[in-house]
Amino acid sequence: MEWINSLNQAFDSAQTSLERLDFAEISSDHRIEFAEVFMDVKAKLSRGLAAHRKSQLPASTAANSTSIDITNNADLSFRSRKPRLPNLEIARFHGSYSEWPDFLATFTTVIGNDDELSDIEKLQYLRSSLGGVALETIRSLEPSNANFKKAMNLLVNRFDNKVLHFQAHVQAIFGLKGVEKGSSKGLRELSDCMNSHLRAIRTLANTQQILDGLLIHIVTRKLDQRTREKWEEDLSITELSTWDAMESFLEKRCRMMVNLDQALETQTSGQQKMLKALRC
Repeated sequence: MEWINSLNQAFDSAQTSLERLDFAEISSDHRIEFAEVFMDVKAKLSRGLAAHRKSQLPASTAANSTSIDITNNADLSFRSRKPRLPNLEIARFHGSYSEWPDFLATFTTVIGNDDELSDIEKLQYLRSSLGGVALETIRSLEPSNANFKKAMNLLVNRFDNKVLHFQAHVQAIFGLKGVEKGSSKGLRELSDCMNSHLRAIRTLANTQQILDGLLIHIVTRKLDQRTREKWEEDLSITELSTWDAMESFLEKRCRMMVNLDQALETQTSGQQKMLKALRC
């Protein structure tokens, strides 16, 4: 048993060295595949040793050891299956704000709260569950126990944003495809997607905030590029915008543009009078 445990440590050391040399190794399934084979072999070896020891015991003690063997084997079987738990499906996260809450909850439940996994193993699972900009966010972190929490903090700071989650769901609602005539499948997909986004939005905002958010989205799509940029500059990064704020912004923007137009007209009129006087 000591030999097989040392083999596990040797593999872990070798795989870690490979991952430091080539980041592509991080997203490979080598660790998972080895863990499955390792625990399966260890379980069979343990059962074999237990059976051998029992055969060496006197008949009187063999019966008494039966319940212990059953308990040990059941516990061993559970432990041998434990590393397989992270193989549960975790949808890969590529950086979509609307998908972050579900990904975080699933990953935390399946991987993050598993006390039998070391932090470096959790980091490997995390890397293999990411793609796109999400993976780029933590790519520079080397595989180590200390860097798992750093990686999670980086992702939370980047993607755990109530405002961006809300906006992503609103944009998704307005981006839903129309239903083709007579398509029951299309109608079902539209209904399911709409309800899914609404359920998510209701966890982020109350009814008035949802209404304001929908109105703001409709109006901002009608604005010119410069006005939209000015509106975005004034937005809070932590609190949802209100229609009152949008109304105030539009009023302020209108006044400013009217004043600029009047100033331009006055300047143009003055220049025309000056040119006329010079010609006389």
